Amino acid sequence: MRRNVKSAFTLVEVLTGIIVIAAISTCSWFAASTLFRGEQLSRNRTVAINLLQKSQEEMRKASLSFYDSLENCQFPGPAFVAGNLACGLQPLGAQFNGYDRSVVVTPQNSSTELKKAVITVTWTDQGVLKSLNSAVLLARPPDPLPGNIIGTVRSSATGNALISNAQITVTLVGNTTSRTTTSKGSLGTKSENFDFYDSTTGAFVLPVGTWKLTATHPSYYNYAHTVDITVTSNAETTVDFLMDPKPKDAKVTIKVKDMANGASLIPNFESAYIYLIDDFTETGRVIGSVVHASTLVVTVPFNDVNPKKFTVVNNYAYRAGYAAKTNSLGPPSCTYNYQPHGWSSAVEQADASLICTNPFNGSIATDRIIVNPGDDFPVDVPLYPVPMATVKGKVVDSVGNGLAGAVLYARWPDGNSWWRKNSAYITTTTDASGNYNYLVPAVQEMFANNGSGALTLRAEHNMPFTGCCDSPQQVLKYSYLAVTNLFEGSTVNAPDMVIPDAGNLTCGNVKGVIKDGSSGAALNGAGVNVQGVGTNTAGAGDYIYQCASTGYRLPVGLSRFYASLGSYYGYDSAGNYWYSPAPSVNIKTNLIVDYDAKLWPVGAGKVIVNVLDAGTNFPISGAKVRLQTYNGGDITLTTVADGKATFNNTLETWPPVGLPGDPYYNQTPRGHALNTTHPSGFYSSDSRGIPILQKGDTLTIDVKLTPSGGT
Repeated sequence: MRRNVKSAFTLVEVLTGIIVIAAISTCSWFAASTLFRGEQLSRNRTVAINLLQKSQEEMRKASLSFYDSLENCQFPGPAFVAGNLACGLQPLGAQFNGYDRSVVVTPQNSSTELKKAVITVTWTDQGVLKSLNSAVLLARPPDPLPGNIIGTVRSSATGNALISNAQITVTLVGNTTSRTTTSKGSLGTKSENFDFYDSTTGAFVLPVGTWKLTATHPSYYNYAHTVDITVTSNAETTVDFLMDPKPKDAKVTIKVKDMANGASLIPNFESAYIYLIDDFTETGRVIGSVVHASTLVVTVPFNDVNPKKFTVVNNYAYRAGYAAKTNSLGPPSCTYNYQPHGWSSAVEQADASLICTNPFNGSIATDRIIVNPGDDFPVDVPLYPVPMATVKGKVVDSVGNGLAGAVLYARWPDGNSWWRKNSAYITTTTDASGNYNYLVPAVQEMFANNGSGALTLRAEHNMPFTGCCDSPQQVLKYSYLAVTNLFEGSTVNAPDMVIPDAGNLTCGNVKGVIKDGSSGAALNGAGVNVQGVGTNTAGAGDYIYQCASTGYRLPVGLSRFYASLGSYYGYDSAGNYWYSPAPSVNIKTNLIVDYDAKLWPVGAGKVIVNVLDAGTNFPISGAKVRLQTYNGGDITLTTVADGKATFNNTLETWPPVGLPGDPYYNQTPRGHALNTTHPSGFYSSDSRGIPILQKGDTLTIDVKLTPSGGT
C-alpha cells in the first residue's frame, strides 16, 4: 500500500524545536550578560588607573612649590592656592564621577630629602567597593631657575632720551642679595638699555623673589622704584622708568690779568693763590683754588635751580709782583693805595667802584658773582705790578771800605717772602765803590710805615780769611737793613750796610796709633777721618795730620773720629754696633793732640741649613732660606735635592769669641735671623734666630717644615 507524503512537521517535532530554541536563547542571554559585566569592570579599572596617573603628576607638580608642607596638605583642593595648604590636587569633576581619592604623604625612611605619597582611588562596582593604590617618591626639588629684569631708563625731560651710565641696583627683599648694572645709550635686541643677565654666559642671575630697584647718576636725582618687582623662574620682567635730571653744573673761569700790559694774562702767578669762595661764612668756604697759576677753572654743581653767589679773591699776589689798585677812582678810598694780597670782587664792584668796608673774603651780603645752572661764567681779575721806589746806599766792610760785587735782596714785610717776579729773585749788585741803586717795591703803598711794614734789605759778600795750613779762603757773610718811607716813585737814601769780617781760623793737628785689638799689632794702611779730612796709618800703625808747608791742618774744636781697615770692624767715636761711645778728638790751637784707637778683626763662620719635611723627615728642595745678619746683610738661597742651603763666610755674631771686657768695646749681644719658606705654599714657614756663630765655626741647623695645604 502506498503512503501519501506531506511537508508539515509533526507535533513532536514542533515541541522538540521549541525546547531547543528556548535553551539556545537562554544561553545567549547569559553569555551577553556576562560579557557586559566584564566590559564594565575593565572600563572602571581603566578610569581608576588614569586617575592614579593624573594624581601622580599633580603631586609631582605640587612638590615643586609645597615640598616642605606636603604632609599637612588638604586633599582634594583647588590647584596651588598659597596659604590654605590645598597643595594642588584638583577636584575630580564629572570625568571621575563615582570615584574618590585620598593621599597620604610621609617622609621616606625619615629622610628630609625624599617623601612618599600613597594615592588611593576607590569606587563601587556592582555594589562591591573597589580600590587601587599607587606610591610615588618625591625628591626635594632644586632651587628654581633664576629670572631677569630688563627695561629702559630715560630722562623725564622733553624727548625722554635714553640715559647712559646710570648705575641701577636691585636688592632682594628680606635679603642682602643685590646686583648692579650700568645702562647704555642705545637699545638692545630686546628694546632695553639695561639688563641684569651675565654678560659672559648670557645666563639669568636674579633669584626668584621680590626685588626693589634704585638708580643713580651724577646728572640725575636718585631714583627709587615705588613698586616691588617680582622675578619668576626662567622669565624676564620688564621695568621701564624715568629719572629727573639735575640742573646742569656751571663753570667759573677766573683769569688774572696784567692791566699795565694790555690786560694780558699774567704768565706766572708764582707763589700767589686764586680762590673762589662760597657765601657760607664771612671767612669763606673755598670752592676752588690754585697756586702758581694765572687761571682757575671751577665746576659748580647744582642740586636745584637756585643761583649761587661767590666771591673771587687773590692771596699773596705781592709775592708774584702784583697787587690790586684801591685808588683807581681818584683819591685813596681804602687804607692803602694797593691791596698787596690782590683783588676781591666783594670790595671792587662791577662798575669798578670800591666799597672798602666790605670784607675782603666776601659775605652773604657782599658776594656778587652770581652763577646759575649751566652758566659758563668768566671772571677777569685786574692786577697791576706792585708800585716801585728806589733805595740808594753803600755796602762796606768793617773798616768802611766799599765792597764791590755785593749782592742785595729785598724781603717783604711778611718776614719770609723775598722780592721776585716770574720765579726769579729781583736783585742788584754794588759797583766798584760798593754803591748800589736798588729798585724795590714801594711797600708803604701797601703796608704800614713803621717797623712792621718795613722792607728788609740783605747784602751778602764773600769775605776773605786765612784757613788751616795758612790757606786763603772765603766765606759768605751777610748784613741786614730795615727800610721804610718807600712810597711810589720815591727815593730813600739808606745808611751803609756793614758786612762783618770772616775772622781767621785757629787750627791744630792730631796724631796717634791704630792697633789690632786682639793681637796688639800695629795696623798699616788703616784709614782715619776727622772733620771729613782723611789720612792713613804708616808701617808702625801711626798717623799724623799736618800741612804740606806751614801751619796746622784741622780747625779747633771737638770732632768725631773714625778709623777703618778692610778686615776689621770700623771704629766710630760716637759708638756703633762694635764700639762704645768714646771721647771725641779735642783739637787745640797750634797743638798736636794724640788719639789712639784699637780695631777688632772680623771673624766669619759657616751656616748649613737642612730643610726637612716634619712628617717624613725627607729633604725639601726648592725652599727659600733667608739669612739676615745683624749688620744689615741679607742673602737668600734655594735648597736643592738634598734640602741644604750653605752660607759660607757668614759674619760672626757679636760679641766675638775672645773680645775683652773692655768698655772700649760694645758688649751688647747681636745675632742673626733665619727665615725659611716654600713658594708652593704647601709648607708652613719657619723663623728663628741665630744667637751665636763664632769665628771658624760650622753651625748646622735642621729646619722642619710642617705641611699646611696648598699645591
